[in-house]
Amino acid sequence: MSVILIVEDEKHLADGLRFNLEAEGYEVQPIIIPAVAVNAPHRRDRVWIIAHTKRQRSIRRSKGGRIY
Repeated sequence: MSVILIVEDEKHLADGLRFNLEAEGYEVQPIIIPAVAVNAPHRRDRVWIIAHTKRQRSIRRSKGGRIY
């Protein structure tokens, strides 16, 4: 039963992250890549979340000229 709770918590976390990114104007696409895709001998899925926005970003510089 604890495994089910962990999976549900992770799904809740991923759903919240997606919701927050979409609320900021991002298009979001989660992608699942299993470890076996890179010839690993075990089954372990990794979730990559790709987000993109068409809004133009403003570049801010600190006094030292560093972009952040």
